[in-house]
Amino acid sequence: MRLQEVLFFVSLYLVAIAQSGHKPCVQAFGADQFDENDPEECIAKSSFFNWWYFCMCGGTLMTVQFLNYVQDNLSWGLGFGIPCISMIIALIVYLSGTTTYRFMTKSNEESPFVRIGRVFLVAGKNWRKKIQGGTGKSRSVEGSEQFRVLVPFARTITGKPSGITTLQRIGTGVSLSAISMITAALVEQKRLEVVSEHGLVDKPDAPVPMSIWWLIPQYSLFGVSEAFTMVGLQEFFYSQVPPELRSVGLSLYLSVFGLGNFLSSFTISIIDKLSSKYMDRSWFTDNLNQAHLDYFYWLLAGMSLVALLAFQLSTKAYIYRRSNTV
Repeated sequence: MRLQEVLFFVSLYLVAIAQSGHKPCVQAFGADQFDENDPEECIAKSSFFNWWYFCMCGGTLMTVQFLNYVQDNLSWGLGFGIPCISMIIALIVYLSGTTTYRFMTKSNEESPFVRIGRVFLVAGKNWRKKIQGGTGKSRSVEGSEQFRVLVPFARTITGKPSGITTLQRIGTGVSLSAISMITAALVEQKRLEVVSEHGLVDKPDAPVPMSIWWLIPQYSLFGVSEAFTMVGLQEFFYSQVPPELRSVGLSLYLSVFGLGNFLSSFTISIIDKLSSKYMDRSWFTDNLNQAHLDYFYWLLAGMSLVALLAFQLSTKAYIYRRSNTV
């Protein structure tokens, strides 16, 4: 293996190691800078994760638009050098504010891992017992029935810092995800109809007489759904774990996407093999005019609806740890 290849793979692993420590800790540290006992800062903290995700998407957009141009037209080395210099500047700015940061003091409580272990121990002893029936309000946050979907309007109406609860944000994101997949399936069906009408089934390189604007609804819905889901998960895993485990909680949030990527690859592989075996051709054949991505989108929509149903059932009995932060 050449030295250049060794450096390439070493760099990839270094990035992975750096991200594993940076991503969960920096979000928890940023949210810790807000005082939960101050109403104004409590409201600002509820918007912190929104702005965090907005800046992350902005950085991704800049990377795609600017750095790709630099690498394609100027130099690959310069394309990697610019983000390297940017990270050094960001590190200097971060370290320069060390004296102004708020650090959470360690409480005298016992280890959170001991408390969590005790929960599982008691649950194992009492797994045969039944809880006494109660009203809906005994299992939900006071006033949560009046929360609205749109966060800015909900904050005005309900007076809650985050406008809607974190679980409602996640549920809204999953719902919009299902709708976006349904939209994608309908658009793909329309595209295949146009392909068939113009005799382009066996011409994968020929342009399809459809406007690109057909793709706007599904991508817009999916973008909004991702914003609701990711921001909701970030705030949920931050606010609902013990203060000592906030970084661990945000690591669990990130593990959801890692596990999802593995399951996605596994699902595609299984569908590819089954469709190739029991149908005329694979859903993912190289010729998209002969493929059936619409079937795959319908499957994803069904999976999203099943996930939404399971999510709704699991959240009915959930009791928030701190109602003033959700």
